[in-house]
Amino acid sequence: RWDIEEKGQTVYDTSGNSNNGFLGVDTTVEPADDPLWVNGKYGAGLDFVSADKVTFGTVTTYDVSTITVEAWVWADAASNGQAVTIDDGTDRRWNLGVGASGNFRFAAFVATVQENAESTTNFSTGAWHHLAGTYDGETVKLYVDGVFTAQDTDPSGNLDTEPADLRFGMRQSGTSDWDGKVDNVLTNSIDFWR
Repeated sequence: RWDIEEKGQTVYDTSGNSNNGFLGVDTTVEPADDPLWVNGKYGAGLDFVSADKVTFGTVTTYDVSTITVEAWVWADAASNGQAVTIDDGTDRRWNLGVGASGNFRFAAFVATVQENAESTTNFSTGAWHHLAGTYDGETVKLYVDGVFTAQDTDPSGNLDTEPADLRFGMRQSGTSDWDGKVDNVLTNSIDFWR
């Protein structure tokens, strides 16, 4: 869990798992890849443009078979971008953000296949939305602002667990930049939204 209230170079994990991250790639202030501290949905938040990111490194806490990923997001544009992700372009686990269609999406990777729960409804840019993506071992689901929005019932099995960095704002490969704000991120190995 990351409340995103620090306003420094470190984003602290408040769950007790010590999965702390850094603006950019380390504790050095780098305007080229550090998101800006701004007003969030609750207290502070982070604003991402271009190559901005928060890097956590490889987090083994997410070697799990089921997952819930939640975040408050503010998209400045309806363009493909990952708000919260474990995906280096080859080794992938999940992505929460906006898909190529320009709609909110949660993607889970099962047996190296990308399984998408993607909204078919356009969303308001420039406004806060709560996204929750879940995978329970059989179904990938997406909830937008507390409402069940989409599902993919094709997958079956455990999430892929190849090593890749947990990141806010973009994939580890440097693609799918998030354009907007992120606040209050929560991940858990339990499907809270059944």
